Formats: sequence, C-alpha cells, structure tokens
Amino acid sequence: MSEDRMLSRIAALLRQAEGTDNTHEAEAFMAAAQRLATA
Repeated sequence: MSEDRMLSRIAALLRQAEGTDNTHEAEAFMAAAQRLATA
C-alpha cells in the first residue's frame, strides 16, 4: 500500500473515531488506525 493511501486510511479511521458517540466504536477505530500507523 502506498504511503499516501495509508495516511488517507489512517485519517479516515481517526475521523470515524471522533465522529461516533459509541465509546467501543471509537476505541476500535483508534486501534485500527494505530495498527496501520505502526505497521
């Protein structure tokens, strides 16, 4: 995956984490973003 695509996916996951009122969903989105960022 290209770096630009990875950064776009991370940004999208972070937006989803910030946009939900569900704590569990926010944590799941943050965890997914963190996994991509450290891969």
